[in-house]
Amino acid sequence: MYQDGIVLQVNPQMLVPLGNGWSVCNLTAKARLELNASRHEINMNRSVIDEWLDKYGTLIQEKVEKNCMNVLKKYNLEFPVNSMLASEVDDDYFSQKSYDNMKKILSNLVNS
Repeated sequence: MYQDGIVLQVNPQMLVPLGNGWSVCNLTAKARLELNASRHEINMNRSVIDEWLDKYGTLIQEKVEKNCMNVLKKYNLEFPVNSMLASEVDDDYFSQKSYDNMKKILSNLVNS
């Protein structure tokens, strides 16, 4: 995961907890994550994370999930929602909130 082209010590799967895959995320402009004092890790303050996920994280997750769903539909593949999500998620607040949000968005896409 990058912010303005600078590598952050953050696993991109924290934001997009889908099973197996590879991703690169470069956050810029208003979608920048607030960083901690080291400037290489995100600020883990719960209110900061909640606000960022509400404004930007959900939009990023929706775009990724819609793309995944389009590929699955294109090839007539169906999977239970839980099987598409990562089987293990880090124990930190950002990972847990992202996972819960991703599960909700994916369920909405599957049921629509």
